[in-house]
Amino acid sequence: MILLIASCERRGELAEALRLNTSQHVDVATSLKKAASMLSSGQYTAVVCDETLINSDPLSAEAFVERCSTTLPIHVNLAVSGISRIVREVRVALRRYDTEQQVAMRAAEFSLRSDLRSAVTAILLSTDLAIHSDNPADAQQHLRTVYDSAEKIRQRLETAQ
Repeated sequence: MILLIASCERRGELAEALRLNTSQHVDVATSLKKAASMLSSGQYTAVVCDETLINSDPLSAEAFVERCSTTLPIHVNLAVSGISRIVREVRVALRRYDTEQQVAMRAAEFSLRSDLRSAVTAILLSTDLAIHSDNPADAQQHLRTVYDSAEKIRQRLETAQ
């Protein structure tokens, strides 16, 4: 979903062009204050903002930037740029954003798999040692390692959610 922030007359035409060319729903805000309240929902992938609004109201611009969080900000100058150019810029930015998201997800997945693989290996090794141990104190220590490893897995899975 895209949030378009513009007060000029072309905002409706631009919103429709963005919707058609990105296949995403486009909401329109005519002020930074309105946009900041809309951003609190966290449902926007990108925010396309007319630079003239940012330059005309620095205090609202600061609040707006704070609310952007992980939303992709795209600043455009509607007075200078044509609609087709803005649409191209937004499409390129969205593709780059998607690629970065996929890379981050793969890195997180790799890290999680690596952590889990290490913990499972520790569990298997400690269980085998406990089973084959003749000394009850050694077996207890190995079982403690199994418990600690399982606890690490549980914590890591909770963090991954």
